[in-house]
Amino acid sequence: MNLKAKIKNLEIKNFRGIDYLKIENLSKINIFVGRNGIGKTSVLEVFWILTGKSIKNFIMLTKFRNFHNVGDFINSFYRLDEKNKIEINYHLYNNPKIRNSLEFNLVDNASKKELVIEDENKFTNKNNKSLEFKFKQNDVLKLNSIITNTNGKLDLIKDETFGNYRDNEDCAYVSNDPSSWCVNLLLISKIIDDIQEDSLVNILKKMDNSIKDIHISNNSLVIQKEGIDNRIPINFCGDGLVKVCSIFSILYNLK
Repeated sequence: MNLKAKIKNLEIKNFRGIDYLKIENLSKINIFVGRNGIGKTSVLEVFWILTGKSIKNFIMLTKFRNFHNVGDFINSFYRLDEKNKIEINYHLYNNPKIRNSLEFNLVDNASKKELVIEDENKFTNKNNKSLEFKFKQNDVLKLNSIITNTNGKLDLIKDETFGNYRDNEDCAYVSNDPSSWCVNLLLISKIIDDIQEDSLVNILKKMDNSIKDIHISNNSLVIQKEGIDNRIPINFCGDGLVKVCSIFSILYNLK
C-alpha cells in the first residue's frame, strides 16, 4: 500500500469469524500471531479489500475462498447471518480526520440496469440475493455498487461514483503457492545497490547462516555458501530463500 496513505487505525465488524476487532497505530510492518482459525487471514483479506475500494476486490476473494455464487457470500458474514452487515472503518496517517467506511450487505435482487459485466467464473445465483457495497467518507457516500448472478453471468447492476472520487492505493498479494514466487532480478539488483549487498546477505543469513555472498550471474540469482566453491542458483537453496527474495522484490516495487 502507498506509504503516504498508510492506514493508522482499523476497525472490523462482522467479517467472517470476526465479531469486532479494532487495531490502532499500525506501522509499516505488522505481525499477526494467533491460533488457527482466530482470524489472521481474515485481517489480511480486509487489507486486500481496502486497496481497491470497490466491490471487485471483494469478489476476487472468491478465488481464495472457493465461492461459486452470490449465495456463498453468506460465508463472509459473521455467524453466517446476513443480518450482520460487514463494516470496515479506518483512518489514514496523512488524513486522520477523515473516517473511511466500507459496507457489504446481502440484499434482495434489484431490477437489472444497463451495465452488465460477464465474469469468467460462470456463477449461478442462489437465494435470490445480490451483494451491495458502499464506500463512505465521514458518512458521505462516494461509491455504491450492487452485483448479482443471472444465468451463469456475474451482473453489475449498479455502479455509481459520487464527487469525482478515485482510488489511489496499491497492494501486492503474496501467495502461499511456491509456483507463484518469482525473483525479479532487476528489482533485486536495485535492492543490492540501494541497501548494499552485505546488508541483504545479513538478512538472508538469518535463514541460512552458511550464506557468504549473493550475486546476479547469467540471468540468475546465485548464492555463495561456506565450504562450496561453486555458486548455487537460489532456486536450489530452498523455497524459503526464494520467497523472501520475492517479497523483497514486491515491497521494493511498492515503495
